[in-house]
Amino acid sequence: MAEAANAPEARLDVERLQASLNRFTNRWLENVAPLIVDGEKGFLTNRRIMTVKWYLGYLGERDGRVTSKFVRRMRHPRDPRWSSVRQVLRGIRRRRRQRRRAIESLDPRPGVSRFDGRPVATWLRRYLVWAREHGWRGRLISGWRSPAHSEQLCFEICGRPTCPGRCAGRASNHSKKQKPGGAVDVSDFARFGALMERSPFRPRIFNALGPVDPAHFSSTGR
Repeated sequence: MAEAANAPEARLDVERLQASLNRFTNRWLENVAPLIVDGEKGFLTNRRIMTVKWYLGYLGERDGRVTSKFVRRMRHPRDPRWSSVRQVLRGIRRRRRQRRRAIESLDPRPGVSRFDGRPVATWLRRYLVWAREHGWRGRLISGWRSPAHSEQLCFEICGRPTCPGRCAGRASNHSKKQKPGGAVDVSDFARFGALMERSPFRPRIFNALGPVDPAHFSSTGR
């Protein structure tokens, strides 16, 4: 009878574990399918525990056993109170590598997509999505535009097909869609720039124009 009474509690504990495993992979890894939270500690759950241990920097003990220390490490993977400094750094390196490889495997073909209702080079759209998911509250002001449109903007600015230091015309990064070509202009650019410094995507996009055009980001900065 006691064993039967404890069964619901044990099932609930496994459900909590599965939910914690899902939170870890959702927060720290890229493109990892969530576990089904069913309260059954079977093969898939044990494999996921082993996976999480790898990305926490474990060297040994990579099995399906769960200890209170493992749970604390999973909830606070950067906290040296529960892991050695070496383990913390090892886990960080492994997680960064996983995200980079997952992103590269999903690298989009050249093309144009839309963000905030505006066209943008497809490979750059994920930067915008990631930034918004991590606290950026701005909007896309300008993404992809045709070479003719870029040239027309220069005529409107200075009356010529290009305006040195101000408008590149048909050669503008905004008229490119083949990675690493392409550019975005955004609002809330200070926050966006800070996020791009720690973005997991490659190549990095940044602004090299300073106060001349602080909203502009591309792989060359121009």
